[in-house]
Amino acid sequence: MTRIADLPEFDMAEQLRDAEDIAVYLQLALDDEDPSELAHALGVIARARDDRNRAKKRDDPRSTLQGTPSGQQPPL
Repeated sequence: MTRIADLPEFDMAEQLRDAEDIAVYLQLALDDEDPSELAHALGVIARARDDRNRAKKRDDPRSTLQGTPSGQQPPL
């Protein structure tokens, strides 16, 4: 028997991969007509967009080189 503690953690923000996913998720939250559900959905969307932006920046080799003198490591 599987225990709840053994199940993988689910994060809706990880499922929102593009603008279409975000639009569908937002529409579902609006259809509920529950202000708390809408507020939660907006938070999830913000987190998903932030995660995507971080991933893009991390994969962009220019992001670590901009603004640093040649030969020096960028600050952490």
